[in-house]
Amino acid sequence: MNIESTQQKTYRRQPLQAAVAALPREYDFRVTRIADGISVSPTETLHRPEPIAHLAFQPALTPFQQIAKRAFDLAIAVLLMPIILPLMAIIAIAIKIDSPGPILFRQKRIGEKGKVFGMYKFRSMYHNSDDMLRHYLRENPTAQHQWNTYRKLRQDPRVTTVGNFLRRTSLDELPQLLNVLQGTMSLVGPRPILPREIEDYGHNLPIYELVRPGISGLWQISGRNMLGFHERVMLDMQYIRKQTLWSDCVILVKTLGVVFRRQGAW
Repeated sequence: MNIESTQQKTYRRQPLQAAVAALPREYDFRVTRIADGISVSPTETLHRPEPIAHLAFQPALTPFQQIAKRAFDLAIAVLLMPIILPLMAIIAIAIKIDSPGPILFRQKRIGEKGKVFGMYKFRSMYHNSDDMLRHYLRENPTAQHQWNTYRKLRQDPRVTTVGNFLRRTSLDELPQLLNVLQGTMSLVGPRPILPREIEDYGHNLPIYELVRPGISGLWQISGRNMLGFHERVMLDMQYIRKQTLWSDCVILVKTLGVVFRRQGAW
């Protein structure tokens, strides 16, 4: 019997308010896929003996709370700008002295409602970084494994001297405050997805598209680059499902501690 096919047919005939999966432990992965298939509807799924609860991936915030979150983002970004602008000017000079190329790096990312936007960062790599990466991974199997696991490299040959410092201190992300002012990003949210990563996120992609991506997030205060790709996705899912204005404040405060201690930054 094709459980997943039966589930899909049942849901098309009659919207579900709740679903209970009573299957052996070896079916955990399949149950997760079934739950994800109805996760964009207001459905709660419970599974025993291992609980999969509250998989209703509707926006956790009410419309009023979403407005309050946006107002909070704008207020913090505007307040920080006078302090950060002089620092950004110093960083810009250092980048130009260190290596040829633009100061800012604008990268396409997937945002709320699946819209593609340009995410700003200080340039931390050499100008021909994509070619360098392909060549380096082809010549280094160990690095290829690390890239497949983390989507990052500890010893990345593409990173400049100034870029290495910016990454370790997270200063390369300061220009993302411009994205916050534009409304394409939030201070706190899931990781902004690269277009080339769409297939990696699979059925989780529509869930990411329910909210604005963030400069910081739950995964960034839970290990950052020490976490594998799937762990980061799991933490993003947890944030989207349970976010509150208070949790955003907690994440921002903890982000400061993580940045100052340089935990998981490379």
